[in-house]
Parts: sequence; C-alpha cells; structure tokens
Amino acid sequence: MKKIYKNLTNLSIFIPFFLANAQAPTIAWDKTFGGTGADALYSVQQTSDGGYILGGYAASGITGNKSQANKGFNDYWIVKTDASGTKLWDKSYGGTGTDQLYAVYQTKDGGYILGGYSSTGLNGDKSHINHGSYMDYWIVKVDANGIKQWDNNYGTTGFVLNEFHDLRQTVDGGYILGGTSDGAASGNKSENSKGSNDYWVIKVDSLGNKIWDKTLGGSGSDMLSSLVQSPDGGYVLGGNSQSPVSGDKTEASKGADDYWIVKLDANGTKLWDRTLGSSTGDILTDLELTADGGLIVAGHNDTTPISGDKTEDTRGFNDFWILRLDANGTKLWDKAIGGTNNDRPYSIQETRDGNFIIGGTSLSKVSGEKSETNKGAQDFWVVMLNSLGQKLWDKTIGGTIPA
Repeated sequence: MKKIYKNLTNLSIFIPFFLANAQAPTIAWDKTFGGTGADALYSVQQTSDGGYILGGYAASGITGNKSQANKGFNDYWIVKTDASGTKLWDKSYGGTGTDQLYAVYQTKDGGYILGGYSSTGLNGDKSHINHGSYMDYWIVKVDANGIKQWDNNYGTTGFVLNEFHDLRQTVDGGYILGGTSDGAASGNKSENSKGSNDYWVIKVDSLGNKIWDKTLGGSGSDMLSSLVQSPDGGYVLGGNSQSPVSGDKTEASKGADDYWIVKLDANGTKLWDRTLGSSTGDILTDLELTADGGLIVAGHNDTTPISGDKTEDTRGFNDFWILRLDANGTKLWDKAIGGTNNDRPYSIQETRDGNFIIGGTSLSKVSGEKSETNKGAQDFWVVMLNSLGQKLWDKTIGGTIPA
C-alpha cells in the first residue's frame, strides 16, 4: 500500500492480517519511527525480503530513530525494516532548502527509487542546480543499503511550483514521473501550460536522463495525483480537474472538481480521457491497475448527493468515493463509503483474492459504513470491499490525544 498515512507526524505503521472473508483482521504489530521534530510518512511498500521500506520527510535531527543530521529544513527520510517492523537502517537525503519525499519503490535491482520535490540548490545530496527559484521534481536512486547512486531534478525556470506526486519503474528499466506544473516551456518542460495547473509527466531512462515529457490539461486547474504503467506499455494518469472542455480535456465538468483519467501510449501520446464526478467537489487520491487490466480509483467528495456519476448519497462531510473502471475507462460501479464526519482515502489496492483494500483517515464515529468509534480526533480507517464494491469489513486504528 502507498499513501495511507498522509500528513501525519512521525512515521507510524501498522500491519494487519488481511483476510479474504468478512471477518476483520487483527493487528500483528505496530511501530512508531521519528525524532524530536516533525516527521511525515507518505509511502510504504513491502520489499522482496518480506520487510518494508518507509518513505517521507523529516525535520528531526539525530534523535529517536533518526541516525543522520538534517541538511536543511526538511530532508527525504527512508527507513528499512524487517518483516517484524524492526529498523534495519535509515537514511536522509537533502540540501539546505526544503526537500519533501512523496514516493519510494523498490527497483528491479533491489535498490530504491525516491521521488519528491526540492527547493535546494547545488549542495548536500543534490548534484544539479534547480531550474527555477522555487520547486523542482527531485528523484534519487539508491542501492539496497540506501547508498545514493544518482540523483536528478526536473523543472522550469522562474518562480514556478513543479509539484511531484508519483513515480513508477517502467518495463524498460526506466521511470515515469508525474505531478503538476504551472510553468511555460522552459528548463525540462517542452510544452506550455494549457491552464493554471496541468498534469506534467516525464519519462526518463534507468539513469534519470529525460526521454520525453508531456503537459496535459484544460483551461482551468488540473492536478495529477497518481499514475501507473498499463499492460500495453502505455500509462494511465489520475487526478482532479476544474477544466471545461478545452485543451486535452474532451468531456464537460460535472462539478467544482472531477476525477480526470488520461490514457497515454508508450510515447506519451494521449489515447483517451475520462471525466468522472458529481455536482460538487471530487478529489482523486489513488489509482491502481486491476488483474483484468482495468482500474480501481479512490478519492473523496464533500456532502455530495446522487448526481453525475455518483449513484449513492453522501454519508457525511467527506466520504470515500470508489470507482471500478474497465480498461477503456468506462465505469463499472461506484461506491460511497463513510460515516457522518470527514473520511478520506489515500491508498487502494487489489488483493490476491480479487477484493479491494482501502486505507485512509476518519473523524467519524459509528455511523454509515463505520462500525467502530474513533479512538482520538482522527484515526486510520481501513476498509475491505469485495469485487463488486460491497463492504466485507472495516477497522479503525488509532490512539487518544495526549492531555
């Protein structure tokens, strides 16, 4: 799973036993990693040895579980654990500015690829100057022990936010990078923006050298959240859009924000796009392939009645809104899942038995689909759906707020 633990201080993980039936899991173990500063976890992946790689960013110095001093305001921080959650090693990467990691994945050679954005110039672990005066994508490749092999950054000139969100290793050994940019063609960006924000996708080789980039959007704001490589060698991009029919957007808006899914071929040429939404705001947070070549999509919407592509009424202020799509982006089903308060998903994944596991956060008490009350103000909330979107179980996991 990735992006379950969005915007939470300290690196806290739990490992449940995921069951195929309607019985909720029990927690095998939980661990908290951090120092005396603010440390945020954004990405978790099980590794080939049965352990885990955790990635986020840290403001902490050498304290607690953090063994290396910070170089700037925030540094990338990764922690490698064994199968029981015991820390094997940790590493920090950064410069004198702000460096925030949002994705880490194990690579085919047993190392790791790290992605985020950086305001740091040529110093510390950063071996290239920033293209602009604000944020660039910053990618770091490390070996199996966390030793840096190379890094590269990608951006535009001027005071422009190039906000990284996701990356994946591709079948050719390279990488696909995705995020959002509001810049004109400059630096590594070969196409002008179409609106106030656009999807910006970059294909690089195994050493981080740019092969191509694509800017995709309409006349409004379009923000990419997640991407995957499809079985045909192309790419599927997911995010949210405020654009009407314009630029690369071929379908009208349904509300304030919509889910916007874009399919590219292996060379970055757009094949199709789909706009899915309700009459209010819909924010896509994660998109993953399914075993049959389709897509499962997670996001949330706010106080949305049945409208547009949404077939179930709202439960609370924000609900999980899950969509199952076929390989062409056609909706097969959708589900609203939540309680009477604020519930937001950040990660979704198909399990080996064809079910779907969703991880997010919840402020709701027992209500709607939420069967357990909160432990504190906001808790982790894990939900298992079957292949048709019916809830099998849910679990609320958290602690109380200290007095």
